[in-house]
Amino acid sequence: MDILQTLTSSAWSVLMIAVFFGGSIFVHELGHFWVAKKRGCKVDRFSIGFGPAIFKWVGKDGVEYRLSWLPLGGYVALPQLADMRGLEGEPTADVAALPSPNYTTRMLVFGAGAAMNIVLAFVLATVLWKVGIPTYPEMQEAKIGYVFPTLKLSDGSEPVSPAAAAGIRVGDVVKSIDGVAVKTWDEMRQTLFTGGGRTADGKPQALITVQRGAETVVLTARPVLAGIEQMRMLGVAPYQLLTVGEVKAGSLAEKSGLRAEDRLLEINSTAITSTEIYASPLRAAPDQPITLVVGRGDTKVPVTLPSRVGLENPVDLGIAFKDDRILIHPTPWDQIWGKVTATARTLYSLVNRQSDVNIGHMTG
Repeated sequence: MDILQTLTSSAWSVLMIAVFFGGSIFVHELGHFWVAKKRGCKVDRFSIGFGPAIFKWVGKDGVEYRLSWLPLGGYVALPQLADMRGLEGEPTADVAALPSPNYTTRMLVFGAGAAMNIVLAFVLATVLWKVGIPTYPEMQEAKIGYVFPTLKLSDGSEPVSPAAAAGIRVGDVVKSIDGVAVKTWDEMRQTLFTGGGRTADGKPQALITVQRGAETVVLTARPVLAGIEQMRMLGVAPYQLLTVGEVKAGSLAEKSGLRAEDRLLEINSTAITSTEIYASPLRAAPDQPITLVVGRGDTKVPVTLPSRVGLENPVDLGIAFKDDRILIHPTPWDQIWGKVTATARTLYSLVNRQSDVNIGHMTG
């Protein structure tokens, strides 16, 4: 069953890539085609894909339209503008007898493809604005929910985490990194990843400005390269509010009195602000009872969890947390500007000798 699900998921992913990649190519080439026709240029062929045709037809306008076998791009055959016989085949007309398009026509035709892709991006962004983009509440701000005491590096060592060493605290809201303002958790991570700050001896460094209650604090952190991708890491997790979505019948959670819709507030007198804060005491001392405080309606209810000795996983109490995804509706301008700035920051970090980003980090 797992193999079937994996294959189905992979097939769906490939199909979606093909649909959107093909759609993007179609819109791009449509831009070239439409402007070329409007400017009176000779159009031989409009092809989605390269190579032999899967099917083709000649329209009343004399243009051959085709879908080809190699879905690696597409083209509009414009013999007056570019000699592409190696890819597009021989032109149907005597190119020498055709008038040469002027400079304005050439620029309009060449630029029309990119312009149509921008239009497509704006249309899709408008759809997302209206429909909404699913996300989690904790991702909408850069609020710290947990500071890891240590971080495991690729060499097996576990030094004190940069966040702990810098004095970052649970509840801090990150406002900027190296002077670059951040609003969301993803913005914070991307800005940290692409940062180029360094100490006098060449080690990564970042100036973290946080809001701590009514106080603004500037902290100096020394990020380390960690994780699979070896990117700059601080060792922090987002601020989360955990709500019980389901309690398994006969489970330790049910026997202890936990119910669906309970909000987990405290564990052993420590405020629960992340899954790690919740899980750490359960994992650390499975033979010891745990005291929870949950929010149930308008009241706070204490719940005692007995020893978890005998459970395969001392953190698995038989509960599932509620899926608290929300829909956000950023304007098309905000969506596009966010992608433009993130792309520009990433490209700059590739050529910035002070950053730790290299071509091996490029994906997508």
